[in-house]
Amino acid sequence: MGKFYVYAHVDKETQTPFYIGIGQGKRAFDKSRNDFWKMFVSKYAKDYEVNFIAENIDEGTAREIENQLIKRFGKIQTGNGILLNWTDGGYGEGVFIQLSFEDNSNELTNRMTEFGKMLNSKDVKEFNVEKIHLFLNEILEDKSRELREKTITEIEKKVKPRNSLTVPFCVTESIKKSDTFTLNLTDLETLKRIAEEPIKWENLPYREYVDFLIHRIMIHFDLILQENVILERNGKRISKADSDWYFYKDYWKGYVKIIQAKNRGLEFEIKYVGRNKKDRNRKDIHDFEIEFK
Repeated sequence: MGKFYVYAHVDKETQTPFYIGIGQGKRAFDKSRNDFWKMFVSKYAKDYEVNFIAENIDEGTAREIENQLIKRFGKIQTGNGILLNWTDGGYGEGVFIQLSFEDNSNELTNRMTEFGKMLNSKDVKEFNVEKIHLFLNEILEDKSRELREKTITEIEKKVKPRNSLTVPFCVTESIKKSDTFTLNLTDLETLKRIAEEPIKWENLPYREYVDFLIHRIMIHFDLILQENVILERNGKRISKADSDWYFYKDYWKGYVKIIQAKNRGLEFEIKYVGRNKKDRNRKDIHDFEIEFK
């Protein structure tokens, strides 16, 4: 097996690394990359540098060094760093295999070039992340505009919701089937105003919990819908918008249907169904049947 190397793509202007990989031959100069990489380079780092972190090493050592540095600098798509890498390197997403060295970190550092040692000695806070944030906010705005338009368009449709549907709520108190519940909904204009508020990467409190940007945006709008469809018992709110539980895929339409019904003046009843079965580890997620009149 031929010798491997570890390389970094570095923004020439800010000297900030934005991608770390391993390879052989001309791989370091290849532009066949993930979409994040292509979008960032096309606008923010056309004139980037390829710097070698370690050279003439075996594949196992190369993967260990790659994984060590990706862990150190983090990935922007998981909200904890500056790299455009899609995986953690090494032998796959989230996998790190100790291969050969008793004192792994020191042994790996000794295999690095001077550039590699310099890079390995730095903390992520030492790098200029202004371009990274500009890039992230640009993607957020594009995707959020698309989802915002879809959400509002669906809500404004003059369609009659089906007779009933099941929607989950994250509840803050213990409940039982004999309880009587009501829904308190915000009007469409308020919902529109909230949905139009700009989404900034720096201001997303839940950005570290979800893997992909599009999921963050989906959760942002899911939280908006949750905040505007409020479950009450005896006039007291017992639901909360919950960013830890991924509602969007299955239940976005449910919240939209409820708001549609309210905007058309339809009446509805709400009945407790039971604990949500999709996430058995969560005791606070409960399903409710909404029946339209």
